[in-house]
Amino acid sequence: MTGYWKGKPKTAKHKRNISRTMIKNGTTKGKNNPRYIDGLHEDRKTCKQRGLGFIPLNERTKEANSLHHINEELVIYIPRKLHFHVKHSIKTGKNMKLINQIAFYYLYEFYYEKNHNWQILLNFSLE
Repeated sequence: MTGYWKGKPKTAKHKRNISRTMIKNGTTKGKNNPRYIDGLHEDRKTCKQRGLGFIPLNERTKEANSLHHINEELVIYIPRKLHFHVKHSIKTGKNMKLINQIAFYYLYEFYYEKNHNWQILLNFSLE
C-alpha cells in the first residue's frame, strides 16, 4: 500500500480502477495520452521551469529535435548538433546573434528552399 487518497491508503485494486477510468476518459498520462505529441509536453514543461515561453515557429521532427529559444517566448526546433555547435546563453545574451542567424537560416533553407543539407551551417560565421 503506497500513497493515500482522501486520507485512505490506495490498494492495488483501487489503482487499477483509477487506471481504467483514466483510459476510458482519455486522460492517461505520458505517451499513453491521446493528446501526447512526440515530446512537446516535456518541451513546454522545461520552458516553464526555466521561466521562458513556448511559441514554436516550426514543427519538431526526427532531425530537428533540439529546442532553441530565439528570445524569451519564441522557439525554433533545429538539429541538436547544430544547436550545440555554438555555445550561447539566452540569459546573458552570449552568442545569441550568431545562433539566431544560424537558426533562421536553417528554418529558411529547410522549410522554404527544401534544402536538407544543414551540415554546411556548421561553418557559418557572423559577418
